[in-house]
Amino acid sequence: MRRFMTPVLFLLAIAALAGCATGSSSGLSSLGREVDVQPLRGQSVELLKQDDAACESWTRSTKGPSEPLPSAELRYGACALSRGYSVKPWDHRISPPANPAPDLAGVVADLQTCGLKRGLYDAAGMVLFGMVEAGITEARRAEARACLKQRGYTVDYQPDARAESIRKK
Repeated sequence: MRRFMTPVLFLLAIAALAGCATGSSSGLSSLGREVDVQPLRGQSVELLKQDDAACESWTRSTKGPSEPLPSAELRYGACALSRGYSVKPWDHRISPPANPAPDLAGVVADLQTCGLKRGLYDAAGMVLFGMVEAGITEARRAEARACLKQRGYTVDYQPDARAESIRKK
């Protein structure tokens, strides 16, 4: 019995430690976790949770035929950017301009102007899944990054395993 319990206890301890290492995104909505929201201005965990709830509510309320951006992740990301967070809706982390900090309408307009409204579709109009821009040409991605940078956003390439595995297929 003791031989059996030692590995079980070890696995339980590892699982508990992994739960402690989840960082500031634990307790966020599914959209907050999907978009990988990170505070930039020293926001407290409590404020992060309040902003998460407000952004999730706005994201869901803007769904429909006249939605400002084509996916919940982009709409949520726009809201979080306007509240001073960096977001990673695909393999790039985007941080908002510092001065002046854009309001929500300004962020949405910037994302639309930079082509992110159409950015989830390839040339054939195929909808891409999981916020990975696998079907978009590199030139179009570079154009969107340059456009955001001209508007004061910071855009850093940070690939993740999911994006790389889809891109290789």
